[in-house]
Amino acid sequence: MQKLGAALATVLKDPDTVRRLNDVGAQPGTLSASQFDAFSRSEYARYGKLIAELGVRLD
Repeated sequence: MQKLGAALATVLKDPDTVRRLNDVGAQPGTLSASQFDAFSRSEYARYGKLIAELGVRLD
């Protein structure tokens, strides 16, 4: 996980990459492992029930 985080931080130092991500509505940034865990848990709590109720599935 640390290796992936370091690689992502390197990529996000490139202004062209950041611009391209912004152009498609992304909010580029990095999170520590614990921050990512908290974020993913909050998103699951936010959308998990709705996804289940709608029956959304990956094909």
